[in-house]
This record gives sequence, C-alpha cells and structure tokens, in this order.
Amino acid sequence: MAERVKAEVGYINLLVTNAGKSGPMLESLKPRYTLSDFVNMAWLSPMADFNGVYGLNCTALYYTIIAFLELLDAGNKTSGYTGGKSQVIATASTASFLCHPRAGYAYLSSKAAVISLIKCFSTFCVPWGIRFNAIEVGHMYPLCMFAIPN
Repeated sequence: MAERVKAEVGYINLLVTNAGKSGPMLESLKPRYTLSDFVNMAWLSPMADFNGVYGLNCTALYYTIIAFLELLDAGNKTSGYTGGKSQVIATASTASFLCHPRAGYAYLSSKAAVISLIKCFSTFCVPWGIRFNAIEVGHMYPLCMFAIPN
C-alpha cells in the first residue's frame, strides 16, 4: 500500500492505525476460582493464540508505521500542506491500564505495548517533525482498585 501511495501521490500527512484482536480471555473461570484453576486454564490456550494478538496489535502496527514513515516525512516537506505536522494516530485501549485481566493478558499487555511503541516513535521522530498519538478507546471494565492491608 505504501508503495502505491508513493507512486500515485508521493506523500501522506496522516496515518491512522486501527487494529485489535482480543485473544485468550479468562471468562471461563468460575467464581471463587483457585490459582490452580487459572494455571490449568491458561495452559489450555495455545502460545500461538497469545502471539497472534501481539502480531496484530503490535507487530503489524510497527511495520505499518515503518512502511509510511518516509511518506509522512515527505508530507511535512510538501509546500502546500498548512495543516500542521504529519502525524500517526494509533488505536490503543484504556484496557492497557486495567489491573483485572478478564479481557485477557494478551490483549491488555499488547495495548500497553502500543502506547509504549507510540511513545518511542514520538521521541525518535522529533528531528523529522512527525507527531505520534495513541487514542485510548474506552472500555467497560473499571480501572485498578488497590486495597492496602493494615
């Protein structure tokens, strides 16, 4: 896709990366589950399923950005663009801040990785004036609640 855009237009000013896959979840755990219940259930999830979540949510995001970086740089150099700086907007999730893993360890940690990835690109691409932002789409689970024992 990036090669086609390069050939037909020569630059872009905005790249929106929006992908998400949930993967293995913990919904099958019954109330009052034990640690052994969790461990046994977790072992039933193939490693490929966990890795597949990272493959789409993180790895694909990384390589999509790489494919378009030079086109974003070219967008900043195009004299007709007066809308600011070229930028990347990635879809993360407020799930990355959750402490309760019901949505699954793979999904929650992969969305936290998206935020980290965007922060890294944001810092790295300062010399080229390419901006990066992550949108943390809402989630239905409450954020962390900590109870500190007396």
